[in-house]
Amino acid sequence: MGAAGLYLLVCGCSAGDGGNGFGSAASLGGAETTEGSAGGGAEWMGTIDEGGDATSDSATTASSQAGPADESAGDDEPPNPNETCNGLDDDGNGLVDDGLGTLSCGLGVCENSAPACENGLPGVCTPLAASDEVCNGLDDNCDGSVDEDTTASCDSECGPGTETCVGGVPECDAPQPQAETCNYQDDDCDGSLDENVAGCRVGVHRAHNSSSGEHFYTTNLMEASSGGFVVESQDYYDVYASAHAGLQGWYRCLKPNGKHFYTTSAGCEGQTVEGVLGYVSTNEAAESRALYRLFNGNLGDHFYTTSAAERDTAVSSLGYVSEGVGCYVF
Repeated sequence: MGAAGLYLLVCGCSAGDGGNGFGSAASLGGAETTEGSAGGGAEWMGTIDEGGDATSDSATTASSQAGPADESAGDDEPPNPNETCNGLDDDGNGLVDDGLGTLSCGLGVCENSAPACENGLPGVCTPLAASDEVCNGLDDNCDGSVDEDTTASCDSECGPGTETCVGGVPECDAPQPQAETCNYQDDDCDGSLDENVAGCRVGVHRAHNSSSGEHFYTTNLMEASSGGFVVESQDYYDVYASAHAGLQGWYRCLKPNGKHFYTTSAGCEGQTVEGVLGYVSTNEAAESRALYRLFNGNLGDHFYTTSAAERDTAVSSLGYVSEGVGCYVF
């Protein structure tokens, strides 16, 4: 037993009783007994340090000798209350600055985290970089809102629209191509009207009677070949077979001289109405062609052509007067 571990025991024997082999208190160097000397059992009085002096320290229990329980904070635990960010093992568990958690910062895609303590110093959390907001279901500009202010203009082959963000996916409400139908519309948005729709348009044949000098136009090829007429061109131009929005009737009219002319006037400009040859446009449109109208007073004949060159020749050399564009055909 070391010097610091020696214990002083005082015997509870009567003074002067030497018969027990230990002698009296006087025989122990005249030391005077103090507390409990009259008792019958041994009493702990203190410890003797290396110099032989007795101390008055209280006894250290096992529980007081033991260090604090290991309370390192886990992912779901609060920061360790027994540890301080100082580069030391404050709680004596063999770990330095443990269980102090993490720092969080930033919103949206800028959200970031960092250790609360690094190298004995408080950690610093820096948000990630922000960017312009786009429609993707994320908070790109890190303001706490998702996909805000992402409405924009858009278009398709068929025209303009507005792009909105729906569930992180951009959606454009611009009109989309449809199957082509006969409606004087470009349904499939390819720049052509009513193409390849059977029966939508009909051809007008051009004929001429050299005896009377009359030019005659009809959708009936047999009629174009009878009554002294000779077909100059089959399907010279097309007209719509039925009425549609944006179209007007192209009327076949009979003059008092027995010759024909054609007009968009439903009353045939005061002459006899024979019927509707078809339906045409009064404005230039996709695939349309101007049909020039001319008149020769000497012949009493109305002449119609889609050729500007032929029109000019008829005016300069054949005695016709231009009356402008009669309509637009196809």
